[in-house]
Parts: sequence; C-alpha cells; structure tokens
Amino acid sequence: MRHKTRSGRKMIRRLAGDIGPDRNRVLLSAFLITASRLCLAFLPLVSGSLIDRISGGDYKEQDIVTKCILLGVLVLIGYGMDSVVGALMLTVAGRFINRLRDRAQQKLNRLPLPFLDMHPAGDIQSRLTSDMVLLSEAVQTSVSMISQIVLFVTVVVLMLVKEWRLSLAYLVIFPLGMFLATGVVKRTRKLAKARARALGKLSARVADTCDVHPVVKAYGCEDALLEKFDELLDEFDKANRGTQFMTGLIPVSLTAINNISYIVCCLLSGYLVIKGSLTLGEFQAFLLFGNMLISPVLTISSGINSMQQGMACAERIYEFLDETEEENEDGKAHLDGAA
Repeated sequence: MRHKTRSGRKMIRRLAGDIGPDRNRVLLSAFLITASRLCLAFLPLVSGSLIDRISGGDYKEQDIVTKCILLGVLVLIGYGMDSVVGALMLTVAGRFINRLRDRAQQKLNRLPLPFLDMHPAGDIQSRLTSDMVLLSEAVQTSVSMISQIVLFVTVVVLMLVKEWRLSLAYLVIFPLGMFLATGVVKRTRKLAKARARALGKLSARVADTCDVHPVVKAYGCEDALLEKFDELLDEFDKANRGTQFMTGLIPVSLTAINNISYIVCCLLSGYLVIKGSLTLGEFQAFLLFGNMLISPVLTISSGINSMQQGMACAERIYEFLDETEEENEDGKAHLDGAA
C-alpha cells in the first residue's frame, strides 16, 4: 500500500464529503442532541429555584406544580432524545459504510493483478471488514461527542453567570485535567495507528495460512508460521494494551481532579451559605453543575478511543480506495487472430 501522510483535518473533510448524502440526518441528529443537552444544563437552575421557593416558605402550590412539570419536561427531552439520535446515527453509519463497501468492491474489480499478488489477501480483507466496523462506530460516536462539548460550554457559562467565585473553584483546577488529557490523546493516536496496522498484519497471516493449510502441513511449515504468528500477536497485544491503558488514564485522572474541585466547591459554598451570600437552592444548583461538568468530559474521554481507532481505520480504507487502477484498454488497437 502507498503510505500517504494525511492530516486529521483532511481526513475529516473527506469523511464529511462521503457522509454528504446523509447530511440532513446528521444535522437533525446534531440539533436534537444539542437541544437535549441544553435542557439538561438548565435543570440545576430550575431545581434550585424550586428549593428556594420551598425553603423560603413564600410560595403558591400552583408555582410548585408548574416547576415540577417543567423539571419533568426538561428531563424527558434531555434523556428521551438519546434513543432518537441513536437510531438516526445508526442509519447514517450503516448507509455510509454500505457506500464505502460498494466502492471497495468496484475497486477490487479494477485493481491490476500485480497489486493482488503483492499484498496479502488477509490485509485487504481486514481493511474491508473490521476496519469498516470500527469506522462505523466512530461515526456513531461523533455527534454524541459534539453534544457533550455543547453541554460542557453551557454549564461553564451558567456557572460564571450565577456565581463566579464558585466557578473559579472548578475552572482553576479543571484545566490541569484537560492538560493531562491532551498529552494522553497525542500518545493514544500513535498507538491506535500501530494497533490498526498490527491487526491488519495479523488478519492477513491468519487468512493466508488457512487458505493454504494443506500445503503448509505437507511442507512442514507449521512451526515457522506459528512462530511468526506469535510475533504478530505480541505486536498487536502490545499496541492494544497501550491504547487501552492510555485511554483509561483519562477518566481516572479527570475524576480525581473533579473530586478535588467538588470538595473545594462544597467548602466554599457552605461558607457562603452561612454568610448569607448564597441560598440553599443556589448551593444545590452548583453541586449539580459540578457533577454535570465531569459527565461530558468522561464521555468525550471514553469516545476518544473509538474516534482514534476510527481515524486510523479510515486512513487504511482510503489508502486502499486510492490505489492505482488497471488501465482502461477500451478503444485501443488489438491484433486480430492473436493467440
């Protein structure tokens, strides 16, 4: 295969172009999931207002009922849209992968014979099967990650507007976790590419060996092939373990840092409540905001592994689709009666 250097932006633009026929479904999914996350972001404010009304003793029953209904609507929209968006993105990913497979089938029919002789059938099979499955999962995850970014930004803005002093308890400590996550992501990207390459080599070895197993057994090559298989398996296992380990560091580190921020926020909020600068409803709202801040970050960190593997698989798929095709000989002169 020709090794082409593709930047992440170019790959994303190319993927977006191929998903183009389903652009309306993607935009609808993005709108629905963004609206649902905005509803979730406003939940702490509504619940805090409800607590302030009840604790203050100056309230009307109709107001309480109205706010409870509003809370129910926000929760229903916030969590109910996930199933709708999931169905839409499943359709988008399925149609996208079907189009890629059709193009791959046409490419196979037009590839020159020397290419097929020089490249293991198992590697080609891996690109057109397991790589496409991983790419499909990444496409389904993409909209969810965008919605989590919207939720994170909205929560931060609401916190700053409501009480900037409490917001600093999170915003001063939280960037440390983001800095650590950025470093891990860079390392994970390299490991994801190495994992995809190792999986292709391993699949190629298995497929090619199984196809000619009687010949392998007849010539006594089983021990040599098993040794080579163990080497490839160790290579894949090393890359896979590294990817899983580095990806697992993100939620652990972010959770620890968020817990520290949460404790600082609780202490500062308690002090402000005693001082009279903060109501019980606002105190409860900030605790919910703190929990909501970590949720999108953990979702994004868990989706990074899928996205990194998807991008690595997309590179391998497009490398195959970009291969030089057999020259079209239509219209060329032919020798009549040539044997």
